[in-house]
Amino acid sequence: MLSQMRTASKNKTIRKLRKICRLTQAELAEKVGCARLTIQGLETGRLGLTEKMAEKISTHSGVSQSWLLANDPARPPMCERDLERPFDLNVFWMTRAEIEDPRTDFLDVISIERNLASAFAELNIAARGAYAKNEIIYFNFALREFLEELRKRWPMSGPPEPRTMDAKEIQVWNHSKFEELRRGKILALFSKP
Repeated sequence: MLSQMRTASKNKTIRKLRKICRLTQAELAEKVGCARLTIQGLETGRLGLTEKMAEKISTHSGVSQSWLLANDPARPPMCERDLERPFDLNVFWMTRAEIEDPRTDFLDVISIERNLASAFAELNIAARGAYAKNEIIYFNFALREFLEELRKRWPMSGPPEPRTMDAKEIQVWNHSKFEELRRGKILALFSKP
């Protein structure tokens, strides 16, 4: 009975994903940014697959997050970006190429800037909602925690952001910093032997 329970809780979709991608547990763990024991624990059923971990695996492999969470290896895996497209080794390679690409296209900068503008608008809406509910202290706490997580994930050094409340001024300053980074990436590409 106990062995049946263990078998039922094993995550067979992760094992199937690894086989499609031709990865060991250690290689998948490295790509996802976790310990090999985490992948092993997910596959054996010692650990449950959370939505956050499924999202990380999906982001780094290209497989559908919902397929991972369903844990039904009899169902064919699908691509996260196009749920009509079956997931295969080519989808994995394209996803990895995109992740590892130095991204020097000017449109990437525009995309990030649009996302930042949208996030700024969303933060303002959330702040007004928190203020209306007398939860501004909790909002400030949640925002600090969120920003700390971003700083841990993507630390940057350099001059501090301008201390202003003018969103346009911050946007102009940020644009110049993105352009410096993009030009540096281009120079690095051309200077490789």
